[in-house]
Amino acid sequence: MQAMKVPLAQLMARGQAGEDPAVIQAETAALYAAHGTSPARIFLPALAQAPVFLSFFRGLRNLAEVRPGASEGGALWFPDLGASDPTYALPLLSTGSAVALLLLAMPPPPPGASAAEVQQQRSIKLVFGGLTLVSLPVALSMPASVLVFWCCNNGFSILYTGSLNLVPGLKDALAGPLPPAAQLVASSTPAA
Repeated sequence: MQAMKVPLAQLMARGQAGEDPAVIQAETAALYAAHGTSPARIFLPALAQAPVFLSFFRGLRNLAEVRPGASEGGALWFPDLGASDPTYALPLLSTGSAVALLLLAMPPPPPGASAAEVQQQRSIKLVFGGLTLVSLPVALSMPASVLVFWCCNNGFSILYTGSLNLVPGLKDALAGPLPPAAQLVASSTPAA
């Protein structure tokens, strides 16, 4: 995607200058095809994880109905895993950890980014952060079992993402081999 940044910006500028949108769209599609990628690929990991997430969600939400002992299996201030948290600590913790993960996972603007790119990234952070905060009313009605799962999952993700961002060389060591299209782009990009 980084190799496509300049050509995409040029196409967007041509489109804003009034060039035929059909031509711009066709050239954009050809650019994506030439680089072996697609804007829809961003959604593939989420779609692949959706069945697992929904299975966990439904299983944990119905835990107290299937296993009556779950209503006695809580800990600390949430003794009933089948009921919502009366202190609201778990919903606040799960929402707060989701916002923290979002802020940690979004990379900073690249060096030399234009003011418009920096502002766009700031806007994206605000929108996604706002959407995450909107989930708080939904989390208030969730059973404690679901919220404990979300808190644990967010905590693990924060540790993982933080490690990747803070430990030098870890991201490269865990990256593995590049897919064929990425190898082609990497070999055609001049070394800095």
